[in-house]
This record gives sequence, C-alpha cells and structure tokens, in this order.
Amino acid sequence: MTPLDRPGAAAAVLRLRRAQAAWSAVPIDRRVATLAGVSALWLDDRARLEEAADAVARSTGYAQPMVRECLARGFAAFDGRGLRDAVAEARAWLAGDGRSRARAPRLVAVVLAQNTPGLAIAPTLSALALGSAVAVKSASGEGAFAPRLAGSLAEVDATLGRACEALAWRGGDAAVEDVLFAAADRVVVYGGDAAVTAVRARAGERTVARGPRTSIAVVDAVEPGPDGTAARLAREIAFLDQRGCLSPQAVLAGPGVDAGALGRELAERLRDLEREWPRRPLALGDAGDFRRAVDDAEAAALSARVEALHGGGPGEPWAVVVEREPSLRPSPLDRFVRIHPFADAASLRDALEPLRASLECVGLEAGPDRREALREACREAGAARVCAIGAMQDPPAAWHASGRRPFEELLSWSVAEDRRRPAEPGPERRDAFLRHVAQTSDAPRGIEVASASGCWVHDASGRSWLDLLAGIGVATIGHGRPEVAAAVARQAARYTHVMVYGEDVIEPQVELARRLASLLPESLGVVYFTNSGAEGIEGAIKLARKATGRERILSFEGAFHGDTTGALALGGNPVYREPFRPLLPGMGQIPWNDAGALDRIDASVAAVFAEPVQAEAGVRVPDPGFLPALRARCREVGALLVLDEVVTGLGRTGRWFGFEHWPGAAPDVIVLAKSLGGGLPLGAFAASPELMSVLSHDPPLGHVTTFGGNPVCCAAALAALDVAADEDLPGRAARIGPDLQARLAALVGRGGLVEVRGLGLLLGLEFESADATVRFVERCRERGLLLGWTLHRDRVVRLAPPLVISAEEVAIAVGAIADALG
Repeated sequence: MTPLDRPGAAAAVLRLRRAQAAWSAVPIDRRVATLAGVSALWLDDRARLEEAADAVARSTGYAQPMVRECLARGFAAFDGRGLRDAVAEARAWLAGDGRSRARAPRLVAVVLAQNTPGLAIAPTLSALALGSAVAVKSASGEGAFAPRLAGSLAEVDATLGRACEALAWRGGDAAVEDVLFAAADRVVVYGGDAAVTAVRARAGERTVARGPRTSIAVVDAVEPGPDGTAARLAREIAFLDQRGCLSPQAVLAGPGVDAGALGRELAERLRDLEREWPRRPLALGDAGDFRRAVDDAEAAALSARVEALHGGGPGEPWAVVVEREPSLRPSPLDRFVRIHPFADAASLRDALEPLRASLECVGLEAGPDRREALREACREAGAARVCAIGAMQDPPAAWHASGRRPFEELLSWSVAEDRRRPAEPGPERRDAFLRHVAQTSDAPRGIEVASASGCWVHDASGRSWLDLLAGIGVATIGHGRPEVAAAVARQAARYTHVMVYGEDVIEPQVELARRLASLLPESLGVVYFTNSGAEGIEGAIKLARKATGRERILSFEGAFHGDTTGALALGGNPVYREPFRPLLPGMGQIPWNDAGALDRIDASVAAVFAEPVQAEAGVRVPDPGFLPALRARCREVGALLVLDEVVTGLGRTGRWFGFEHWPGAAPDVIVLAKSLGGGLPLGAFAASPELMSVLSHDPPLGHVTTFGGNPVCCAAALAALDVAADEDLPGRAARIGPDLQARLAALVGRGGLVEVRGLGLLLGLEFESADATVRFVERCRERGLLLGWTLHRDRVVRLAPPLVISAEEVAIAVGAIADALG
C-alpha cells in the first residue's frame, strides 16, 4: 500500500463521508444482515482464511494455524446472531437516562499500533453496523489483513465496501493524522502506552484507547484429562504467544488445587502446543527478558522461594513458575506464566485489586459451590469480563465490559457531547431559535443542523440534504473539510488574536496575502483583510474616493454588494434600498450588460463597482465584450474599476477569478469573501501598492479593523486554498459546470422552466413565474435538495454547489430536479 500524504488523507475523508451518507441510509437490520454475510464469507471459505493466515503469519511470525483460528474466532463473534445481539444491547443502552439523543459517529478511524492478527474485525464491524464509515490503519509489521477485510466488504456489498478503507501511513505523521483525526468522530487505537498517548494528544476525548490490558486465569477446581483444565489453560496462554489482551498473564490457584501438579501438567501441555503452535521468534530484547526471568525463577527454586520451575530450558520456549506468595508478580509475556495461591473470595479480590485499571478478562474454573462468589469477587476487583477458561478469546460482539462494550464506546462520544448543553426536543429548540435569534424573514428554512460534510447537510433527525447552494457560496471546498479543521486547531492553540489589524506581523495573515498575490495580477498585489464581503466593499468605497478625490460611484441595476449602508447604496434593487434611506450619497446605477450605458461613466466618477456575473440578479452573464469595454471606459476617464468577486472568485466560475474569462477585464480593485475563509468569516480587497498606500496616511489609521484578518480565519483560508489548488477545483468547475448546465437545459419546458444559464458551477434556472419558482424549490426540498431563488430575481433559482460535488451527487441532483419539475 502506498503511504498517505496530506492530500491523500483529505481525499480519503471525502470519499468516506460520501460513502457514509449512503451506507447509513441503509436500514439497520439490513446493515446487520449484510455484515453477517461478510462473516459468513470468511467462515465458509477455508481457502480465504488460509490465504489470509499465511500472509499474516509471514509478516508477524505467529504460527499460521494459530492466526487462522484467531481470524475465525473474530468473525464467529460477528455472525448474524452476534451482531443482532450487539445491536439490541446498543438500543437498550441508548434507552437509558440521558442517552436518547446519542447518535453514531459518521467516521471512525481505527489505528492498529500492534501486530496482533485480526484486531481490525471488532471495531470495523461494530462501527459499520452503526452506520459509520471506517478508516483502518494497519500496524507497521502487519499490513496484510486490513486490506483483505476491506476487500471482502466490497465483495458482499458495494455500498458497504465504499464505507471502509484500509489506509497506510507512518504512525505519528502529523500531516496525515491532523487531517484524519480532525475529521473522525472516534479514533480507536490499539497499542502500547506510547501509541495511545500520541493518538490521544491529537484526538483528545474522541479517543477510544485500547492500550495494554491484563487477563488472569483463576483455577479453583481442576478437570483432569486430555481436554481438561490444564489443556484449555495452555491454549489460552499460548494463544498469540500471550500478546493478546485476553491471554492470561498469571494464574491464581485455589486452596483445593494442587498447584505443583497443575504447574507440571500445564508445562507438558505447553510443550505439546509448541508442535502445533510454535512460538514466534523473539526480538533480541524480548528474548533477553524471557531468559532473565527464567534464570531468576531457577535461582528462586533452588533457594525454595518458589515451589517449582517447569520449562525454560534449552529448546523449551515456555516456562511455568509455581509461586508460594499470593501477590501477583510482573512477568515477561511469550508463554511465561506464574501460578499464585489464593484462599477465598476476599483474598482473590485482594490479589486482583492492583490490576483494577487494566483488568480485561478473568477465566474462571470453579465448582458450583464457590463459582458465583469468586465471579463476584472478580467483578468487584474491576474485571471487564468473567468467563470460563477456554472461552477467554471469544468475547461476543455484545459483550458487557464496564462501559467497554464496543458499541457503547462508539456511541458515548455524542452522549457526552450532548450533555454539555440541556437536552431539548426539536420543537423547543426551534422555538428558542425564533424567540431569541433575530430573524431576517417570516419563513426561515429552519433545518436543525447536526453536522455537514462534503456536499451534505445532516439534520438532528438524521436526514441528509444535498446542498446545492454551498451555504450561499461559502463551502466551495465542501463542508467540514478536515484540513481546515486541523489548521484552525493548530492556529487556535498558538494564538487567536493579538492586536488590531496592521500593527503586528501575523504569520497566517502575511502568508495568505502572499498566496493571494501569487494568484492575482501584479497590479493587485496588496491585500487588506476584512471580516466579510460587505466590509470589503466599504473599504473599496473609501479607497476609491480618497485615491481619486471624486465622490460619484456607479454600480449596475440588479447588483448586490452587501447590506451595510455603503454597500446597500450600491445595490441595484430599490426594494431593498428604499426602506433604509437616506443612504450614502453620490451613488447611482446604470443598466447591466449595455455597452451604450457606459457613456454615463465620466470624469466625475471615482469608481464603478461590478460583479463579473450578477448572481442575485438571476445569474446574468455579460456578453463577451462588455467587461473589457467597461475596463477601457474606466481607464479612459480615470475612474477605478472595482470587481466584486465575493461570489465568483476562487474557482466558482471555472477560473480562479471571474474576470479571467474576459481578457482585458482585470480590475483596479478586487473584493473577495465567502469561500475565502474556508467556512470562517473572512473578506478582503486588493489593489496596487500605490493605490492601497493612500489608506495609511492623511490621516494615519484612517481605515482600521479589530478582527479583520483574524489569524485563525487566515489559517483556515490558507488550508482552503491548498485544497482548491491540490484538487484543481477551478478546473472541476470548468468541467462539471457545462455538463450540468446541458443536462438541466434538457429539462426546459417542464414545470415552468424556461431557461438555464450560467458560468462554471454558478447556474441560474429561470421559471415562467415566481409561483413556479416557489413550487419548484419546495418540491426540491421534499426530495432532499437545498436551493433557493435569487434575491433580486424571484423567477430564478440559483445553483452553486460545492466544487467537490461528485458525478454521483450530480446524478442525484439532476434526478431530483427532474422529478421536482414533474
């Protein structure tokens, strides 16, 4: 497998999020049946198991028959019955107090930092049963099984197969893990203390830590014979060379047990198993630990500090030490076990108590008269699970484990998240929204948003919506991009705000200005950062008037430049201007896309503000010669040309900037916002050094902002620009936009649709009447599409989806639109 880099990690996240939306829509009973089919595929196909076991054995050194049994046991736990029981347990747990609002994670990252075969089975199938998508990282020494598991999922069901990917990267690679862990709702890590600590440092409370754990065997009665207690106990110890967390690392023998005889027979059984399951070759350090422990036990036996030592000699890669003291002593693993005495339930509990924080499983062999008392003592000492010796390696999928049920661990993150605020039913929260959040209309959309990813918005009821507006042009790189989340987290950890704009050297701000300058013409090489597009427009107004010494400013009929006082004065719809008069004086509008109207621009005009494509006016694309003629007329009379690229900039139209479609249309000033911040509030206006310098004097500090160019927002913007460049989003818009436009144009004549027009992935659907528009938008929403009509042209519906929209999502959109048109 090719190791991931940062772009590869981001691409994987987007694929998995899309796949999760489809997989989670499958009813849970069908998901369970499909996953049971995966287990059956493995259990019924011996050749598949043998081939996988061969590959894992070669990479890990474990005995092939033991690996085969390990894989078979793992899948057997997740057969149809096991999965159904697990889902029933999860539902019962969710019914508990305060948990009714818990929801499954959308993305689970499983990090395997140890070479134990088959570790991927339980977390992967558990998460998939809940409807999550899963990214699995294999350990460096065992990369054979996870890709085979992922491939088998796809064999059974294509939708399921897309919801799980086996990925490879170097553990600790911040470029990859910052992206993946920021995107994952849960990060399940199996490994040593160092691996768990490293993952927790990045994933925080979303980490499910499967660090070092301890299991113990308790023998209070002995069943003799070839399949008796000693034989079963030997297999538990030898399984995975004692490296699995369910293999007993010590034995506690009750007062009725002849510990010496048990030790001798256990050593004999381990000798027999060496032929069936030969111990893997040990690393130099592990071999040294084993040898020193044997030497110490031999010396202790000679001095009678221990009762006996069995094994550990030349050609005997196992050892059994029969101790005299009940206190458990640490031992090396790799088939080395100590037998300690205990007297009763109380002394058993006392012996286990030091292991409370890590006690995974207790295998118990006891007669009926003491079994329950000893079982209770084990639970009181913190045992996550108590079972018979011989069943320690077979926890069921629904296994109860003191909060360690696989499903509960995956679900509990949303319970904890939800408890940070009062649990309100949906109607109460909507009522609070209407009562306390200032409203902008009498009919807000009103979706209670739970999360958003890629091109999808997910509401609190679990419904997913395909967003064809990209949050009104903001989410061009898609919702919930992990690269942006990681950049925000890194910068917020450094500092969030230091000083007002323009006083200190703020690294993300400087780098973002440099990046924008590299994309723009040299004449637009100096950037002033704001909080929004409207603020950028206000700054450009001040710049134009101060730089030219003129008052008049022109814009175009139908234009939209924002809702602050100056920006509103530029707006081309009197419906929105009139209620707020008097507005900024000296403003006027001329007809759009009318070359004859350009004569109204004369030497009294400071600047002309224009959008390369008028979005709110109904997605009106100018004729090929209009913007170059506008540019020429402004230059002729000494007026500045200000292009508002808040909507069209940064790839939306199929070029980095809209003006690039028309040679000779480069502006004197450009205004950016919306998608610039990668989802965070950020705007900018850029001009030449000579023009921009007028804001720095006469007076100094004549145009300042507290939060403009906030370092966290600039870090997010840099990450967003990286995504747009790495994935060539302008190119995607140029390729996908015309195809989508053509497919929609084929629907003209249906449902009142009269025209489809646009540029790149900024499209307008014009209807014969406003009523037809409203009807269409409502029908689209019923079919899971989010779109709306333009502000200044209520007969036009705008489509501006994220530029990452896939072919499958385009097909979903076209199908739903065709259906909505009737």
